[in-house]
Amino acid sequence: MQNTGLRGAVRERQERRAMRQTRWKRQRARRDARVGSSCRCARTSGEVFVVRKDEDGWWTHTGGSWDVEEVSE
Repeated sequence: MQNTGLRGAVRERQERRAMRQTRWKRQRARRDARVGSSCRCARTSGEVFVVRKDEDGWWTHTGGSWDVEEVSE
């Protein structure tokens, strides 16, 4: 006799987590497609602003600019 109850619960929890992550990725991909792939949303001190890549490859926003490496997720 094997203890399937616990294993089933664990598997169920893992499946639920995977579903939640894929749903989040799907929403995120949809949002990125809507905003445009060259835009990122950055959050600093409660205010949200859009960070967008200019022609030189810099990520710019209203308060200045960063290099791409510094604007990592």
